[in-house]
Amino acid sequence: MREAPHFYWTPRSGGTFVWQVLHRLTVVYNTGHEFIMTDRPLIINYRDPRDIVVSFLRIHFGKYDESRNLIYIPPTKEQIDDKIEIVQRNFKALNMYKKYYKDSKEVLWLRYEDYIDNINILIDKIKEFMQLPMIPPERKAEIKRETSIPVNKVIANKVTRWRTDAKMDFDHFDINTKIHMHHIYTGQYKGWRNYIPEKLHRYINIELEEELINWEYKVEYDN
Repeated sequence: MREAPHFYWTPRSGGTFVWQVLHRLTVVYNTGHEFIMTDRPLIINYRDPRDIVVSFLRIHFGKYDESRNLIYIPPTKEQIDDKIEIVQRNFKALNMYKKYYKDSKEVLWLRYEDYIDNINILIDKIKEFMQLPMIPPERKAEIKRETSIPVNKVIANKVTRWRTDAKMDFDHFDINTKIHMHHIYTGQYKGWRNYIPEKLHRYINIELEEELINWEYKVEYDN
């Protein structure tokens, strides 16, 4: 069994979900969104930058009805530009990890799209990397229930100071699960096509071209 790892994830990439699974399988040394040099094992999680942009748009500019369901309001180009800048800044840290640890056997690279539809893939990747003993199917099923979207939505809805406008900070969370208010929506990894206005599909792909290519996501230049 490896020593306790450092866990890094790009913000809004499903890292809280991975954190919940990790803590049910092994001890985690520390976590963060910044680049660090370490001799410890590293677990690194990332996601399609277009979907990260959408996730930021939703939590910072989204409006919700009385039942706390998202009311879709098409984002403006200015709002999209603001979040693209944040994502590009965050990907600089991810790129640093790739530069220094690309060929290291002490790194587990987790791509959101590879595991989000099947938690067993995530559990098995962590088990193999951390050199853990066999995880019984019953335990896998238990972890799946405990970290499911419905369960986390219930937690998110109980977080105090639920935002009623776009001005309140995204700063309140449940300490045991790391779930913030407005944290969970659908978990769909192709949501950007449905959220970004079609006339701006080409634009967001061009703006994020470097990040998409570097992390092997298809650039979609045509609407």
